[in-house]
This record gives sequence, structure tokens and C-alpha cells, in this order.
Amino acid sequence: FSRIGLALPSGATTATYGTPVQITATSFGQIPGKITFRAGGQIISGCSDQSVTAAPWTTTCDWTPAQSGSISLTSDWVPLDTNTYDSKTNWHPYASSNALIANTTPVTISVNKIATTISIALDSPTSTYGSVNTITATTSVPGSVTFKSGATNISGCAGIETTLTSPYIARCEWTPAAVDTYSLTADLTPEEDAAYANTTSSTLATTSGKAPITITPTAGQSKRY
Repeated sequence: FSRIGLALPSGATTATYGTPVQITATSFGQIPGKITFRAGGQIISGCSDQSVTAAPWTTTCDWTPAQSGSISLTSDWVPLDTNTYDSKTNWHPYASSNALIANTTPVTISVNKIATTISIALDSPTSTYGSVNTITATTSVPGSVTFKSGATNISGCAGIETTLTSPYIARCEWTPAAVDTYSLTADLTPEEDAAYANTTSSTLATTSGKAPITITPTAGQSKRY
């Protein structure tokens, strides 16, 4: 049979979910036949029975990763002359034409999730003890948002669903529980978590001040404080 090599452009070992990447198969044995590309053991759509019958003994497959994680690339090879040569199914690739039959070189591609973003802002730049100051999160994709003060989830503000249309917004009604400095963040869990990566906002620092006291004297009375 013909030893088949598989590679991404420039020998890359990473790809991104949903982003097409070209796989090149090389028939090192230079034996006319057909190559079928596989990712994770499954035949890649549109990449079956690619003829390789002459120099440069290569064929390509445009692969769009539909899952994230480590994906092994393999191939099937069927010779035109089936009386002389064996076929191979779901076979790991070789690094060269003179590699021993048992010395395959597995090609594993790390498919990354699509990066996401989240930012947060306060309705009021200044916070006051005991008074609500709404935190608004804006995300690049729909999902759920958990708002935090330091490392602690803000009460009632965990798993808040964003709006379903852009701009994707989630809100948290936050009430400072003390006169203090706070570090606010928000975590995004995308709705399509197989495709999109979780992310955390930059820290938003705010200091809550004391609530003002209003004293209204009773008419005709005098008080000293």
C-alpha cells in the first residue's frame, strides 16, 4: 500500500472551531489510488475518494472543525490496482516514504473554541452604601453571566441570561453592603459552549461612600448636634 502523509499548512497543529483549514495528503508510495480524509475517525464531508494518480501525488481537503479539543487526522487509501496493493481504512499518517509500516506518525490537531469578550460598566460611576447601582455586562455572544465582587458571586446575580439579540446584555442590581472598595468582574458562559470559549471581564474597581443623612428640624424647635 502507499504510505500517506497528512499535514496542515506550515505544519500547524492548531485550528479554530468553525474556521476552514486545508489538509494536504501526500501519497509517498506514488501508487495511483484514492484518498478519503477523516477527522476524529469520521469522514470529512466533501473529502471522500480524492484521486491521486500522478505527480505531485498530493490532494487537499478543506476541513471546517465542528468540535473543539484534540482531533486526530487519519485517512483511507484505496489503490486503483486492488489485485496488487492493499487498502487501508482510518489509518494514521506517515512522516516519510521510507518509514517502517508500523512507524506511523499520528497527527493530532488542537481545535480551539472561538474567543469571546465581555465588558462591564456601572450605571453610576460612584457607589453609595445601601443604594442600588446596576452593573451592565455586554458580551460578544449570547449566554449566561455571573457577576462577582472579588471572588464571591453577588447575591441574585449568578447565571443571568443575556438578551438573545445583539448587543447581548445582562444586568445585576448590586447594593454595596459596606463602605469599602470593591473589585467587580463578570464571567460569561456562552450558550453554544461547544463552539465558544468562556471568558471573564476586566476588573472594575469602585468605592462605595457613606449614605448622606438629611435632618429636617421641627418648626419652632432648636436642637444642638
